[in-house]
Amino acid sequence: MGLRREAVVVRDDLELTDLAGGFVVRGPGKESPYPSANQNRAEFVGCGEAIAEGDFLTVVDHFDRGGVDRWFFWLSPCAQMEEIRTWLTAAGMKRFGGTGYPTLVYPGGAISDHDTTLTIVSVGVEDLERHSEFVKDLYGPYVDHLTSMAGREGFRVYLALDDGEPVAAAGLGTHEGAGGL
Repeated sequence: MGLRREAVVVRDDLELTDLAGGFVVRGPGKESPYPSANQNRAEFVGCGEAIAEGDFLTVVDHFDRGGVDRWFFWLSPCAQMEEIRTWLTAAGMKRFGGTGYPTLVYPGGAISDHDTTLTIVSVGVEDLERHSEFVKDLYGPYVDHLTSMAGREGFRVYLALDDGEPVAAAGLGTHEGAGGL
């Protein structure tokens, strides 16, 4: 089975758990038919480490045991994407039909200039180590998910710097032209 850490209550009775190498958020009664409004979700499963079908089934069981009837598995670009998709189908899950509108679109070409003091930089392991206190404060017990992306094929880690000091961080995973932050 994949790495599992104790659940942390993050807000409004939501539990954030590191399960099967991803983030799992569970909050009974916080359900919606739409992914963006439903607080119950599994994200980045299979991105930080390879998982087995049993790890995936642990995620399914986690929601069943928690009394959550409707939850979403946010399938992120990763080497196991197609394999995980077959597990989702076998478990009776259906693909969400979509919002009907683009949620994040880059049309290509130049972006118009605008005033900002922020600098966005792609960083490696050494930079993350140099800013480890900030990154640990930002990601808390889940810092390993971000740091494990640095230097790996298909992943990039970014820091937003204001006068050289980090103010935000994000990991980007890409696979076959699709990406997820």
